[in-house]
Amino acid sequence: EYSFALDTFRELIAAYPDLPQAADAYFFLARTYDALQRYSEAAEAYQNYLARRSGVIDGYILEWQGDAWFNAGNYSNAITDYQAALSSPRLEDFTSLQTKLARATAITGDYATAIVMYTDIYNRTTSDYVKTQMDYLLGQAYTATGQPDLANSAYRDAVENYPTAYDAHQSLIILVDNGYPVDELDRGLVDYYAGEYNLAIAAFDRYLANSPVDPATAYYYRGLSLSAIGGYYDAISMWDFVIYNYPESSLWDNAWEQKSYTQWAYLDEYDLAAQGMLDFVTAAPWHVLADEFLYNAGRIYERGGNLASAALAWERIPGEYPNSQYSYQSLFLAGICYYRQENYLAAQTVFDRLRRDAGTIRERSSAEFWMAKSLFAQNKDDEAKTALELTVSVDPTGYYSERARDMLAGRSPFTPPEMYDLGLDLKSERLEAETWLRSQFFIPADTNLTDLGEICQDGRAIRGAELWRLGMFEQARDEFENLRVAYENDPENTYRLANYFSEIGLYRSSILAARRVLALAGMDDAATINAPSYFNHLRFATYYSDLVIPEAQETGIHPL
Repeated sequence: EYSFALDTFRELIAAYPDLPQAADAYFFLARTYDALQRYSEAAEAYQNYLARRSGVIDGYILEWQGDAWFNAGNYSNAITDYQAALSSPRLEDFTSLQTKLARATAITGDYATAIVMYTDIYNRTTSDYVKTQMDYLLGQAYTATGQPDLANSAYRDAVENYPTAYDAHQSLIILVDNGYPVDELDRGLVDYYAGEYNLAIAAFDRYLANSPVDPATAYYYRGLSLSAIGGYYDAISMWDFVIYNYPESSLWDNAWEQKSYTQWAYLDEYDLAAQGMLDFVTAAPWHVLADEFLYNAGRIYERGGNLASAALAWERIPGEYPNSQYSYQSLFLAGICYYRQENYLAAQTVFDRLRRDAGTIRERSSAEFWMAKSLFAQNKDDEAKTALELTVSVDPTGYYSERARDMLAGRSPFTPPEMYDLGLDLKSERLEAETWLRSQFFIPADTNLTDLGEICQDGRAIRGAELWRLGMFEQARDEFENLRVAYENDPENTYRLANYFSEIGLYRSSILAARRVLALAGMDDAATINAPSYFNHLRFATYYSDLVIPEAQETGIHPL
């Protein structure tokens, strides 16, 4: 309803030009003009906002105003606004803004300055995608100034060094159109990442037909290209060629993995795929990925329903790769496989080992829980109940402890409580929390904890509040998150932020801040149960209850 919005904002401005709300009306008027592609009017509306609210979010408004002028074709005004935005305080990385400025500069015909700016961005960025974009823009600028050799050099840099980026493909097209010689392997890679699979295959074929220096890469990516167009068996033959002929290639392990993935994901050949992973481990037990591929073999067997083979593969990892990150999880999954096969004694043996070797309370509680399930299945009810009780005590806030409580009480999973109360007395809980906070962190009794205190003077807080109020939530969140991290070792101000974020509806940041206060107090997850209720009601609040409860009542679904 853009036309209605325009009429409303203009009427509001005409009737109340001197009220503070007129600035907001101009902002939303600008956004509406932008949506309608009435860019000159959008730029003027942004300017009117700035005239009434300068010094708050100037860096953002000036960029949006510059974008409007750029889209309107008024590049000199765009340059002025981009330059002003660069000198205004804001949080975001300026690379995007500097690129806009350089592009506007080039369009005005000042290619020499634009080339300097593109080169500077290229040298400073760590992003391959930005480097490739700068290569492409440099190529255009050099072409416009009659320097084809430098242009082709820039395009070539994009093609040879950053094949995954979109602008590398654009650069390749220009080089080919210009008749500039391009290495066929580079050409194939760029075409592959651009989704031009048939062109990529043709390029790889030409490369392989002319004494290739790196045939393994060509065969590997030829396989990926074939797979992308549905030629799965032909793709596998390419990867087999790499596996059997180029064991020294950096893509050798990738070829094994792609072959296995294609077999189970596209051809339903689960046992063949898993055997391939096992063959890799046999061929290269020393390889850095050997434990991962052995783990993958178990996963593939399990997906294919071969639980016995999955368990055998997973049980190998702790013995053959005791320091593997997959060691605990693989043995746990082996136990689950035994349980699913109704081999409860074998499952019990595995889980008994796991509960003794567990490195974390989560691992211990999961092992105790499944130990209990295995015992129940063998009608060893007393031992099983003991294991459940241990599960509850080991990790009181974890998933398995909650399920263990359910089982001890005879409740089915996710049984809603018979009685619940969503009403909270947060005012009194907050007073209790602040008393605890003062005692815990030695905060003077006369310190006011009800507002942001010194934080309200921080530019990030000021900009974030304005952006949030105007509905620019992504930019506001970035400002607020940077602010939260900056104060993460300050319990007093982190507490202030937790309250503030909750009040404005930035719930995730509020939750993180509340948990951080408890962490600064030395509390692990289990200990937080004994923290003042206010913190846990911030962390596990019934957010959006005004929407959830009416919907739950209408549909008959429990609100929890």
